[in-house]
Amino acid sequence: MAVNFQIIGNRIQQKRKSLNLTQEQLAEKLDVSTGYISQLERGVTKINLDILCQISELLNCDVTEFLVKNNAPTMSFYEDDIIHDYEQLTPSERRILAFLVRCYLQNR
Repeated sequence: MAVNFQIIGNRIQQKRKSLNLTQEQLAEKLDVSTGYISQLERGVTKINLDILCQISELLNCDVTEFLVKNNAPTMSFYEDDIIHDYEQLTPSERRILAFLVRCYLQNR
């Protein structure tokens, strides 16, 4: 299973914003540059475990909130995960999924 750094970065960004912290404030607390925080949040730079743990501590959350798909994320986290997973499907699998979704919606 490949690590999706864009999803992790997006989750960090959303958590940071929910606490009304700027990238500058987070960067200062971590003793890193604002550019580095920007790169992490966009998934351009791979995050190391030490920094991820520091960020989770500063943002008052468990590190798994950034890593685990089903950790009570906001709707946008679900959307990111769904899009990422959908992109991994073959055209045939996408047709099957579309059929299953239509069936579900008709019978709920």
